[in-house]
Amino acid sequence: MTFSRRLVCCVLVVLQFAAAARATIGTTLQSQLGNPSSATTVATATTNYLIARPQYALSYNNSTREPNWVSWNLTTADVGTSGRSANFFQDTSLPAGFYQVLTTDYSGSGYDRGHMCPSGDRTITDADNEATFFMTNMIPQSPDNNQGVWANFESECRSIAAAGNEVLIISGPSGYAGATIASGVAIAGYTWKIAVVVPVGSGTAVSRITSATRVIAIKIPNIAGVRSTPWQNYITTAGQIETDTGYTFFTELPASVATALRAKIEGAAPVGSPTITTQPTAQTAAVGGSATFSVTATGDATLTYQWSRDDVVLPSAQSATLTLSSLTAADAGNYSVVVKNALGSATSVAVSLTITGTGTSRDGTYTLAGGHIGEVVFGSNNNGANINQEMVAQGGGTFNGWLDFFNGSAGRIVDPGFSGSLLSPGDVVDSGGHSLLKLTFLGSGPTGVTDVASWMSSIDGQNRVYNAGVTLAGLPLEGAHHRPMLSFDRMGKEHQAWAT
Repeated sequence: MTFSRRLVCCVLVVLQFAAAARATIGTTLQSQLGNPSSATTVATATTNYLIARPQYALSYNNSTREPNWVSWNLTTADVGTSGRSANFFQDTSLPAGFYQVLTTDYSGSGYDRGHMCPSGDRTITDADNEATFFMTNMIPQSPDNNQGVWANFESECRSIAAAGNEVLIISGPSGYAGATIASGVAIAGYTWKIAVVVPVGSGTAVSRITSATRVIAIKIPNIAGVRSTPWQNYITTAGQIETDTGYTFFTELPASVATALRAKIEGAAPVGSPTITTQPTAQTAAVGGSATFSVTATGDATLTYQWSRDDVVLPSAQSATLTLSSLTAADAGNYSVVVKNALGSATSVAVSLTITGTGTSRDGTYTLAGGHIGEVVFGSNNNGANINQEMVAQGGGTFNGWLDFFNGSAGRIVDPGFSGSLLSPGDVVDSGGHSLLKLTFLGSGPTGVTDVASWMSSIDGQNRVYNAGVTLAGLPLEGAHHRPMLSFDRMGKEHQAWAT
């Protein structure tokens, strides 16, 4: 080693120990979950030699010439602005007789010098970052593995830490088949990583770990072609990695907690969390009728239920069965339920409630008389468009307006030609009852309307129009159906609505 290289290493060691006073940097913090291979600092442990640095701990294998595993602690306090070191370093701290991998040993191999403890997890000081560039922290990684999916998961761990968590991480290689690069460094078939996510709090991270703590374990093929693959495609369990490697993780945790964490699968519901066994089914009912939705779920007690319509919570709908009575058109929509307990939640599929009505067809003129407007319902060719539609009449004058909802009791907005009750001028009904089509006439108004201002003078606060009895004659009929029809523009396309 040249004098300048020795000087750099000496300065690095001094800075490392100076950094040990930092809350998140220190040898005691980097293997809080335990020593999975019982690595030791005895020089004769050539395949399981423990190196404990302030920035990470590792077990080094002189036979494979790379780490068996590397362990470290990550919080936002470890991520700063020091940047990335421009140099890799030969690790001269290895015992006599160990091969010291050169910074040039990977040259021409087709493999990256792949960090186990990432450079990006140690950027508070230059010394902390440079410590991650010792060759004892490297394994041969395929560029697609190292620069793609592996790097993406490194970023994910930093994002998790930034969200207010302390992340205890261990990573390493597995699956050897005898291949090496030219210098004898072994090429692993897989890279693996385990991240235990612990919300920031008082005491040590280990003291805050429970059987419910989140664990993310991944195992990624060390090959070309995985660069763009999401890391979620390689989720496994810590227990599977133990089987692959022979290591024992989480030895510093209570046995029951360690067992639970070894079985954790990221994204899987915890044991005992709600599972929906019978989904609700779609319903069709007439206005004024009733409809019932129900769900069956299993899980640890106590299960709670919350129904929603079109993703809007229904405050009083909090049981496994939801019954709706005296239906109105406003009750139509998509219904779903969220089932919860202390361990998690499950959301049902959303199913529809379709509201139907009945009536008598009517030919000829469309009469607005008796103080209200006849019902206009939208046909199937416009997919149930409802409020705030600009309309243009085909015959009988030009007007615009909008449709609210149907009569909650009679199932329709009626006129003298239909069965049902009438509204008198000035009538006020509740918000769940009658809701009429408000018309604002343009130009000279429809046939028979001579005093538009007078006709529009009786509009109440609920957008209802009352009149003295106006007949709109000459509206076109919809073919053989013989129903008064209105046509209107919606988003530049013509649609029809007709009275039934």
